[in-house]
Amino acid sequence: MTTPGAERPSDARSAGAADEISLRELYLVIKRSSAWIVLAALLVAVAAFAWVSTRPPNYLAKATTVVARAPIEVDVGTVLRFRPEVTISYETYDTLAFSRSVLEAVLPHHEASDLRALRTALALERVAGTATQPSTFLAVSHGVRSRDAEVAARAASAWVDATVATVRALMLENLDVLEEVTSDSLVVARERVRAAEEALEGLWAEAAPDALRRGITAADQAALELEAMLREIDRELAERRAERASLLGVDAGLTSGVVLMHAPDVVVDVAGALASLDARIAALEVRRERAAEQRVEVVGERSRLARSRAEATVRIAALEREVSEALQGVGVLTAIDPNVALVAQMAPAGVRVLSQPTVPRRPEPTRAALVAVLAAVVTAFAGVVVVLLAEAVRAPNGARVKP
Repeated sequence: MTTPGAERPSDARSAGAADEISLRELYLVIKRSSAWIVLAALLVAVAAFAWVSTRPPNYLAKATTVVARAPIEVDVGTVLRFRPEVTISYETYDTLAFSRSVLEAVLPHHEASDLRALRTALALERVAGTATQPSTFLAVSHGVRSRDAEVAARAASAWVDATVATVRALMLENLDVLEEVTSDSLVVARERVRAAEEALEGLWAEAAPDALRRGITAADQAALELEAMLREIDRELAERRAERASLLGVDAGLTSGVVLMHAPDVVVDVAGALASLDARIAALEVRRERAAEQRVEVVGERSRLARSRAEATVRIAALEREVSEALQGVGVLTAIDPNVALVAQMAPAGVRVLSQPTVPRRPEPTRAALVAVLAAVVTAFAGVVVVLLAEAVRAPNGARVKP
C-alpha cells in the first residue's frame, strides 16, 4: 500500500517517455512549419540578391612584376668563385609590397581614406617562384580593386612602381655591402703584399744566403785540401817508418856513412840516422794531428753553414710563397672589383614590371546568385533550429513552458 503523495516508478517512466519526441514527430513539426521556413529563406535570398546586385561595381586592375637573378658570374681559377645572388623570396616581396612606405605612395592614387582601407583593396598573388626560399625567377601579380576603373589602373601602376623601386633599393643595399667588403679586402691584400715583401727583403739581408753559399764552397775546398794533406803525411810517415825499420837491422857500430831519403845531401852514421828519422816521424805525427783537427773544424763549420743555409732557404721559400699568394689575392680582387660594380649596375634590371596595368572594361562579377543561395540555406537551417527549439519548450497540453 502506498501513500497518496508517493509517485510510482511506472508513472515516472511514462512521464519521461512523454517528454521524448520521435523522429516522426520531428518530421511533422518541421512539415507544419516548412511553408514559413521556405518563405523566410526566399525573402532573405531575394534581399541578399538585391543588396549584392545594387552595390556599386568593383573594377580589378592587374599588373605583373618579375624578380630575376642578375646574369653575372665571376670565376677566377680555383682561388675564388663569385656568384652574386640578387634574388628575393615571395615572402620578402610580400613584406616589401605591403610596407608602409609603399602603401603611402599608392594611397594618393586610390579613393581609400586610410592605409587600412587601402590594404583591403590590394591583392598579391605568386605566379612563379617559391614562397619562402629565393629562386632564380619570381613572378608576382598585383591586383587593385576600385569602384572606378581608371583609379584601379592608376593605383595598380603606382603600386608596382613603388614595390619595384623598394625591391631594387634592397638589392642595391646588399650589393653596396658587397662592394665595401671587396674594397676593404683589396686594401688588406695590398697591405699583406707590402708586409710580406718587406719581411722577405729583411730576411735576405739578415740571412745572406749568397754569403752562406760561398762559405760552404770555401769549406768544401778547405776540406779537400786537408784531405790531400793528410794523405801526403800518411804516405811520408809510412816511408819514414819503413826507412827506420831498415836501419834497425844495420850494425850499430858501422862507421860508414848513411844517406837519409828525406835528406840525401846529408851523410851520417847509423845512430845519427835513427835520431834524425825519429825526429822526422815525430814532426809528421804532430803535423798530421794538427791537420786532422783542422779538418774536423772545417767539417763542423761547413755543417753549421749548411744548416743555416737550409733554414734560410725554408724561411725564404715560405715568405716567397706568402708574397705569391698575396699577389694572387690582389689580382683576384682587382679582377672582381669591376665585376661587382657591373653587378650593381645590372641588378636593377632583374626587377622590372612584366605587364603594365590596363583600365578594366568590365567590373568584377558580383556573384549575386551564389550569395542568395548561401543566404537561403543559412536562413532555412536557422528556421529549422528555431522551430525545433520552440517545439521543445512547449508543454504537453500545448502551452508554452514559462522560464
